[in-house]
Amino acid sequence: MSDLDQRNKTMYEMYVKEYRTLTAIGKKFGLTKERVRQIVNKYKKRISDVQDIRTSGNGKDNDTAKQGGRST
Repeated sequence: MSDLDQRNKTMYEMYVKEYRTLTAIGKKFGLTKERVRQIVNKYKKRISDVQDIRTSGNGKDNDTAKQGGRST
């Protein structure tokens, strides 16, 4: 994991697990509240995307399965 990924993870965990404010996190990392919000949201989406891939089984879109096995 790169230093940048670790920093983003740390910010996300500070916000979600430690209930720190965006402003407090921004002060610690020298960023604006808005930039921290963007980073946290982007990291949250990455986590969600990884979970979606893991739960779909093969990492592919399951539209065919949803349509009764027929592709469009």
